[in-house]
Amino acid sequence: MNEESFKTQFISSFLAAWCANKYEECSRTVDHEILSRPPVKEAEFLANAAWDEYVDKIINVNTG
Repeated sequence: MNEESFKTQFISSFLAAWCANKYEECSRTVDHEILSRPPVKEAEFLANAAWDEYVDKIINVNTG
């Protein structure tokens, strides 16, 4: 998996999980406004950090 596809998949999965978890909470409180403000910057930050760990712990170890 290359860097771009890893990060794209990570961000998509992260935001989908975040929205699903928040949707359940919003359904109970009838406040759906938070769903219009997903944490995209945080998802990007975490994708970059996860990629760095992935490269360091998985790719570099296997190609060592």
